[in-house]
Amino acid sequence: MFRIYKLLKGKISASLFLVMISFFVFWGSSFDVLAEEETPRLSDEEYVTAEDWPEAPEISAGAAVLIEADSGTVLYAENADSKRYPASITKILTALITIENCELSDTLVFEGEALDPLPEGYVSIEPTKGEKMSVEDCLNGLLLKSANDAANALAVHNSGTIAAFAEIMNERAVQAGALHTHFTNPSGLADENHYTTPYDMAMIMRACIRHEEFLQIAGSTEYTIPATNTHAARYLEMRHEMLKPGSEFYYPYCRAGKTGFTSASGYTLITYAQKDGISLIACVMQCEKGEQYRSTRALFDYGFENFRVLTGKEAETDGSRLTTDSFALNQLQTGRRFVLEKVDSSSVILPKGMTMSDLDTVVTYLDPEKEEDGCFAEAVYQYEGMTLGHTGLRLTAQEMENDFAEAARRAASDYLQELQLFYLCAAGIVLVLVISLVLAIAMLRRYRKEKMEDEREN
Repeated sequence: MFRIYKLLKGKISASLFLVMISFFVFWGSSFDVLAEEETPRLSDEEYVTAEDWPEAPEISAGAAVLIEADSGTVLYAENADSKRYPASITKILTALITIENCELSDTLVFEGEALDPLPEGYVSIEPTKGEKMSVEDCLNGLLLKSANDAANALAVHNSGTIAAFAEIMNERAVQAGALHTHFTNPSGLADENHYTTPYDMAMIMRACIRHEEFLQIAGSTEYTIPATNTHAARYLEMRHEMLKPGSEFYYPYCRAGKTGFTSASGYTLITYAQKDGISLIACVMQCEKGEQYRSTRALFDYGFENFRVLTGKEAETDGSRLTTDSFALNQLQTGRRFVLEKVDSSSVILPKGMTMSDLDTVVTYLDPEKEEDGCFAEAVYQYEGMTLGHTGLRLTAQEMENDFAEAARRAASDYLQELQLFYLCAAGIVLVLVISLVLAIAMLRRYRKEKMEDEREN
């Protein structure tokens, strides 16, 4: 019996080692899955660029952010989460909700709250009671001239009252990823409870630019509202100087934007620009006159000169092999039946000179009910904890007849689950063996103790 104990004692460390390996193998296929959490937030105190990040420009804005529009990657941040008064850049959210819920050809009527008097100095298109106007015409008054009564008219047309529309604004802001925002009116009228952040406004703008109608209106330099039932034609001119050729602040890559100003907010500006396949959104707040344009230009120059964008497929130089810590995916890729395909539905932004080998790849598996384009997972690319982009992943059958390809793709997701289940079972079996060994050792010790006590008594 003692010889058995010595043998077991010699094997116990190996068994524990096997347990550790088994658990590592199982959890290794899932430890790199991102936990679901709220939209990542910047901290103005903790936001530090990576060591190899391009040197940021010096700007005079009190708060600012620059993001890559497709991936949402933050390229520059200064007080990006600090709450500020937005003034009229609020109106892009009013336009977004209107475009998503109304037809441009719809007719609205200036009545009720749409005709509430505005504070002195606030911009107006001077509507008259009962005046009828198309939603498209009113949107041009909203975004080009920044008319506050146009904002009120659109709010009433959408929701019946300004208060009801403000509730919709706050709900839609959250959906866009703006979590530190609270609006009380559709125009940006000064109110201590009407606030946002540069990052939140950039996220709202990111939702806006997905609509071609928004880009067309917010990128126009002029517009004429035709004569209505009570008013002659009105000529409107864009107030955003970076969009106007001939202006000292003209920036040829700007596609859309919105200005803002109140005495409490200072000058605010939200702008979208495109160049060489890169799409950028800049938001600057709490600026002196003219500095909103200079700061925005400096941010755009910084983004276009220092970064490059790769599509999902371009992001993997290996062609068919995805470098990841997921054991299950790596096993799957080594076979001949499947190829892990990167979907060109998203982008990765990198500082020029940096390659994909400098990034960490984290895989998150999608809920089957939320799968799109046949993607069962998503690869998220990170650098020193910063997310630089992501791309969908799907499995494509190889070396199989076309008739079996679809069945193979359907089986791929099950195959991944089976791999994980296998390693879970293996880990469980090893754990049971270890527990059995520990119990056996305990019994042996007890047996030895009892035997020694018997020998002392004799």
